[in-house]
Amino acid sequence: MDKKQLLSFNQKELRKTEKKIRRLKENKHWNMDKISNLEEESDRLRNKIKLESIRKISENNQDKMTSDQWINHFYEGGIEEIEEVEDYTLPNTPKMRRHRKEVIGNLNEHILGQYMDQQMLLRINIISRIKNDLEDKKDKDKDMEEFVKIRREINDRFTS
Repeated sequence: MDKKQLLSFNQKELRKTEKKIRRLKENKHWNMDKISNLEEESDRLRNKIKLESIRKISENNQDKMTSDQWINHFYEGGIEEIEEVEDYTLPNTPKMRRHRKEVIGNLNEHILGQYMDQQMLLRINIISRIKNDLEDKKDKDKDMEEFVKIRREINDRFTS
């Protein structure tokens, strides 16, 4: 019996994206944005698969290497460095959807709380400024009244 080769997750994803590209290209009107995004995705997946295969080969060779071969391997640049792009996408599972909903709710609640605090501080500042302005006006009125009294007294003394 032939043993079927088990495909890794990245290989399956690569097959899916290539199939999507083929299906999109079968249509009369091509959606170039979708096609270009899928082609970028397939390139990224190809790089990941290549990196996986290099890792497997190097792991197999590492067991058989002698110490001199190890030194030559690292100093002569035996491993080609391929930049691995980390995938930060979240899976779309029911658990993650519930978690995402909870996180967004907590964020909204936090932001609303901050907004309310800011509004309360703003209102308190406005009220304190109005009180200070009223007190200043009262002080000015008292000063003006005293000035008027003194002026009347002086006028009365000089005119009488």
